[in-house]
Amino acid sequence: MTTVGIAYVDRAKLEKVKNDKKSGEYIRNSGITTCIQERIAQWYVSKQKYCHCEIAFVNEHESQETTCIAYGVFSDSGVFREQRTFSNPAYNWIYLSITEEQRKKAERFCMRQVGKSFDEQGSKWMPFWPASHPTTDKWWCASFTVAVLHELGFLKYYRTNTLDVDDIVKALEKSSHVIQSMTPLRMKTLKDSFFS
Repeated sequence: MTTVGIAYVDRAKLEKVKNDKKSGEYIRNSGITTCIQERIAQWYVSKQKYCHCEIAFVNEHESQETTCIAYGVFSDSGVFREQRTFSNPAYNWIYLSITEEQRKKAERFCMRQVGKSFDEQGSKWMPFWPASHPTTDKWWCASFTVAVLHELGFLKYYRTNTLDVDDIVKALEKSSHVIQSMTPLRMKTLKDSFFS
């Protein structure tokens, strides 16, 4: 058995987002329909407890390592693969117990998605009108995370474009496969203090 982590950002802990200024400029320089869409999306997101999520594969064989290979989606870069520490205190974690075969299948899926575009329309309209046919040529963080969870055998009764980050966290917290919720950095710090 192995684990996969779902890292999600707690809005209350998050510092002011750098893109707020850019977003405001974008709204002022756009047509009325775009302005309305953007304001509605901002209102909905402001009501959510969590604002971003990623999938992280922890290297369990390197005891000194506090990094993970993370896959996720950012609006400015699309689907990414990065080595990350998740040391930012705004990140919370849910770990799921999976088999090595499930992990390999999910990692292959993630690698095929790297470089695909951010789904701006999907992220804005999901709460109000989820697409009847999910797209696989572009993603936003929650739709991508659900697609990876499908590859792992979780949340398979939900379409990829119908859950926001809060919904994913609530659904996973009820799973019998949840094993812990500490960041890799916190786990290493506790381990080091225990064995020193």
